Amino acid sequence: MKSMQIIVIHAITAGACFGQVLDICEAQGNGAWLAVQSVTDLEEISTACLYLVEDGEAILVDSLGTVRSDAAHCRLIPRAEGGCFSATSTGTGYTAISLRAYSPEGTVEWELVEDGDCYDAPCGLLETVDGGVLMLWDSWSTSRGLWVMKVSSAGEPVWKTFAIPTLHPFYTAFCAHGDDGCLVAAAVVAVGGDFAMTALDPTGDETEMWSVGVLENLGASTPMGVRSSDEGVISVWADTPVPENLDDLIVIRDHSDSLDSWSYSLDSLSGAELLEAVDGGFIAAGGEDTPWVCATDMTGTVIWHHMFETEFVPVAMDSGNGFIFVAGECENGFFAACVEPAGGEVWSVLQNR
Repeated sequence: MKSMQIIVIHAITAGACFGQVLDICEAQGNGAWLAVQSVTDLEEISTACLYLVEDGEAILVDSLGTVRSDAAHCRLIPRAEGGCFSATSTGTGYTAISLRAYSPEGTVEWELVEDGDCYDAPCGLLETVDGGVLMLWDSWSTSRGLWVMKVSSAGEPVWKTFAIPTLHPFYTAFCAHGDDGCLVAAAVVAVGGDFAMTALDPTGDETEMWSVGVLENLGASTPMGVRSSDEGVISVWADTPVPENLDDLIVIRDHSDSLDSWSYSLDSLSGAELLEAVDGGFIAAGGEDTPWVCATDMTGTVIWHHMFETEFVPVAMDSGNGFIFVAGECENGFFAACVEPAGGEVWSVLQNR
């Protein structure tokens, strides 16, 4: 059980500063990794920084690089041996991605920079069984669409594959599949369906690709997540606009031998901005004036529901060791919290200007 933590985030640049959370993930022990964008008034360029929350204090670990103030991109995942991987779009035009491996103490063990000549933004990271990492990113350099790269545990590139051609993926989903392969799903324009999904093997070769529709006559849909079970069953959940101005529904699809096995709607999760599959169900977060986080079973039946007292828009979520980490933007800065399985807050932080 994690102990109660009161977190203090320290300003990292001079002037009128505030932090905007870019991503959050679990850390070993009782903490979390936070990627925070530090913005100064009237400046187009800012700095993305990595914090380690430990023993009730947020410690500035490192600068993740220079980013654009209006739209920075960063992804974090924990490493099995402790520490984390980070991927950050850097430069004024997102022309490079910095991929780093951090030790449990926050030391950079290696860095790989993927250079481009136009917009490049990280969309997802997956650790591989050999201690390496798979990086998914959206690129407008050379071939427009989603790319996947395998990087070794020493930070050396192993392979790079063009996964899905898109004019612009509004939402993407990324998960492990089989023996160190991966699945990529994205909302697309260039591929003929509502969204496309592709499976890559451990060498980066494409094994399957599908054009996926969600429900007939319900319009375009955007994938929020994808999961592959040990039995080879693929589940995709998507945000689906429905007619007659009804609330959005979360639709689950399971695919095994046939692409279109069955689907159902999770009405209880209508309005969810963030959705993550966990063993036996889902966790979700949403709301703005009354932000919330909840856990459900696979049918959408709510197991517990927690309302936050602070008004903020949830933009990042992660789970680990039975705890849920939620972070997002509020009027004067950002808010982040750790919630225990019963729905109570273990710690929270509100960072103002």
